[in-house]
Amino acid sequence: MELPELLVYFGGVQLTIQALFAFLGKIWINRIHEKDKAIYLRELEKIRHEFEANKNAIQTLSAAQVSNNSLIYQRRINSCETLWGDIIHIRSNIPAAIFIYDVLLNDELPSALDKSPQLQVKLKELNLGNFLERISDQNGDLELIRPFLSNKLWILYFTYRAFIARTIYLLAGHAQDNRLLPIQEDSGILKILGYAFDSKALEDFRGQQIGRVQFAERRLASMILTEIDVIIQNREGYSMNLEAYLETAKIVNELSNHGNKNKVTTR
Repeated sequence: MELPELLVYFGGVQLTIQALFAFLGKIWINRIHEKDKAIYLRELEKIRHEFEANKNAIQTLSAAQVSNNSLIYQRRINSCETLWGDIIHIRSNIPAAIFIYDVLLNDELPSALDKSPQLQVKLKELNLGNFLERISDQNGDLELIRPFLSNKLWILYFTYRAFIARTIYLLAGHAQDNRLLPIQEDSGILKILGYAFDSKALEDFRGQQIGRVQFAERRLASMILTEIDVIIQNREGYSMNLEAYLETAKIVNELSNHGNKNKVTTR
């Protein structure tokens, strides 16, 4: 065999071998790919299964959370209704003599009892102990709803209650002394209102020449309604200092005890 023919022969064998290796390599690579693909598919299925399980768990927890929040929100609304009902109860038990006092101008107060013996009789009939007994929370309902009310609303409630109680105590004492004075001059009244009013509101209260009790009572009631609206709208309310609440509650208790001890009524 001549040289050119040998070259062609061996060249063809080399090409054949190269083609064979290329074919076998492709089969080997495809098998590797198939093996990897199977592994990837198993991993993917495992991930998909875990995802579905987690998704179901999250949906269950979310549903439970929504249900729980709904129940708490309803309790908060019911608690606000109970508290406001108590405010209405307190307002309905404010003695009529308080409103008679409220229509007198500041400069009319010192001589009012001399000019109106009937007013003096009405004021002498005021009794702080009786008033606190009428508005007492005998069933303990307010303590039960306390966890669902904001600190601010709780303080406003006790401020309202303490203001009315302190006013009754003062006017009963004025009647005994036969001399009426503006309640704005009392440090106890200013201290109580200071837990709810800012300096501007306190200054406005001190400047009232007439309607002093109604001015403070209506402003406190308005503040209570505003805070109730904050809770009903499910917004985060402003939380006042807990010490202020404790001090306000302490004032209410002190006023109650003071009224029971002094027996400021003839009945």
